[in-house]
Amino acid sequence: PGNYTLQVQGAQGCDTTLALVLQPPSDFDPLLQASATNIEVGATVQLNLLGAEGAAQISWSAEPELEFSCSSCPNPVVVPAQSVTIIATATTDAGCAASDTISITVDQNKDLYVPTAFSPNEDGRNDVFQVFPGRGLDRVLKMEIYDRWGGLLFESNEPSPAWDGTANGEALNVGTYAYRIEVEWVDGQQQQFSGEIYLLR
Repeated sequence: PGNYTLQVQGAQGCDTTLALVLQPPSDFDPLLQASATNIEVGATVQLNLLGAEGAAQISWSAEPELEFSCSSCPNPVVVPAQSVTIIATATTDAGCAASDTISITVDQNKDLYVPTAFSPNEDGRNDVFQVFPGRGLDRVLKMEIYDRWGGLLFESNEPSPAWDGTANGEALNVGTYAYRIEVEWVDGQQQQFSGEIYLLR
């Protein structure tokens, strides 16, 4: 940095003198931060690229690939389904680029809770049989209820299915029934669960 004089002489003997002032480079060193770096599967992470106020362009990438809520803003949101390394790159109008990297570790243990009994007696407690989501559950795809002879009593593809202990509008007797449940996890994998449920009155 400093003041300089540039003198140019043309082929015809003409001289041109220019005064140049070189400024010191700006301190452009963005810092990438995350709201959490150790998360359970399905958790949301807020990213923030600090010190990039003078950037003309911001870009995001990840390994493995990851979907960002916005591709060119300084604070996108991500929902990693597996451990991932994220890279943010900021570029100034002058073409100067700087990057920062952060790694997020994802605990991929997944679970849900399926009750073993329920009591549809309209007392406001355990009146329906339903799945209680745990870590990593995205949605319930299907729920089916069968009697002891394999007859289908109830079927639902609703996002949060619940069985009230009836079939064709009639309350069923106390006893053991079978269920089959299909779910999808946040990483896109699908899984089936089956078991028995005891109906109390």
